[in-house]
Amino acid sequence: MTQARILQAYSFILLVIRVIFIFQQKHPDTTALYTHNTAAALETITTYNSDSEEGNTTNNDYNTSSLAIMEQEQPEEKPLLVEDYIQKQTNIATLEQLYTDNPNSELLYALINALLSQHRFVDANDYIQEALTTFPDSIDPYTHIYAVFHSPSLRISQVWSIKVVEELVESYRNKSLISNDDYLFYSAMIQFWKNDFEAARILLQQIQSPKHATIKDKLLQTFSTLQRQRDIPGYYQDAIISLTLMRHGYYSIAKKIATQTVIKNENYILPYQILAHSHFMTQNRDTAIEYLIKLRDLESKQSQRYTFLIWVAHYRKGNYSQSIMYLNQVSAPSLVMDAYRYILLSYIQWKEFGKAHSTRQKMLGHSDINKDDFYTYFYHTFYAAMRHGEPWDMYMRNKQTPYISLEQCVSILDGDDQDICDYGKAGLALANDNKDQAKKILDDLIIHYDDSYLFHALADYYTFYDMPEQAEQYYRKALETSIDHNEQELIKRKIINL
Repeated sequence: MTQARILQAYSFILLVIRVIFIFQQKHPDTTALYTHNTAAALETITTYNSDSEEGNTTNNDYNTSSLAIMEQEQPEEKPLLVEDYIQKQTNIATLEQLYTDNPNSELLYALINALLSQHRFVDANDYIQEALTTFPDSIDPYTHIYAVFHSPSLRISQVWSIKVVEELVESYRNKSLISNDDYLFYSAMIQFWKNDFEAARILLQQIQSPKHATIKDKLLQTFSTLQRQRDIPGYYQDAIISLTLMRHGYYSIAKKIATQTVIKNENYILPYQILAHSHFMTQNRDTAIEYLIKLRDLESKQSQRYTFLIWVAHYRKGNYSQSIMYLNQVSAPSLVMDAYRYILLSYIQWKEFGKAHSTRQKMLGHSDINKDDFYTYFYHTFYAAMRHGEPWDMYMRNKQTPYISLEQCVSILDGDDQDICDYGKAGLALANDNKDQAKKILDDLIIHYDDSYLFHALADYYTFYDMPEQAEQYYRKALETSIDHNEQELIKRKIINL
């Protein structure tokens, strides 16, 4: 194959990969599965606390009461999907590479904020140390303080370790880089760490700025609700405060308070749920699994749900054999289809494509199959291999199941959801080396999109076909419409390199 043909083939692959991202933008809820957000899952489990085993009446009463507060405080959260999770990790890797290639403060702080948004606090704090050395005058005080609240130097068993946060807050206050209300808020968080809830409450009441209003109001509302309840045990109050702090991103403080609560009453369920969720969200999967196993023992009636969450943790760790083992223990009718979905993904990640197709066949006969299931299967069967430059192993392992899936997709889905079937048809054409047919289908899909991803895709297409003027035109349109900092930096580099 000549160099020109190689470049042409490579450019077509890049265009198709870009179309995948465009398609994901239009179908944000069709990227694999949907119960990876353990906050929602744990919330569901808590609704069953009043049905726990007899002989633990006090804990049941308080768990049921805690549910009312949990429901009041639960924010609307969009579940974190499997492919969303993978894509966010990919974006961080891209930012890391961009920063390595071109070290500057803007990229560094974008990387730090991306890591914090994924609760990768250890990595974020490492980059903050680099920022303090390389770009000390441009670091954002609020980002810095929040990261240090989750620094590895903070030890749950050592109250004095909060001193590193106290000194940082004092330093920024003395330099007038944070406001008085900021100072009051961070001081309140420090008091929570020290387990002085009354001091924290008094500090929160003094805050006037709307900046911290959401978490301040929720905490004060929680205090007010607790004060109206008579003769409540201390561990109950601690757990509810811990829950509120966890919900607003202060995982280290939530873990510290919840750990103390467990010591006070080892049979109280809520703090274990808080600890499981907090450790899961902060990348401490092994510890999260330990707490989920403990919860499964405490609540035998909810063992299936906890088993399901243990699978989530193992999947995130990449322990696919363990994840399949736990999923095969799930037999509750309400969870069977979800178990199939996750078993399918686990086999795919494990490269057990024959077993993946067998699992897919079980799903095809289930009444709950939906557009998410079709998208996930088409993506992994056709597009994932090309995106990563790998052979079509999954498709070649079983060509019949993809055909059956396409037939069922056309018969079940309607309206805009038929785009998913076209997406599958294009993938099948690519797998069979019918590039003209694939490009025609993808061109039809692209017509419906008018955003930065489309302009970026067209610019890439013209770049690799050596049409720089057209490429620059679309790159600039993409730059104007993009709201993603990562993509903006990538586009700028591409314009320079034309």
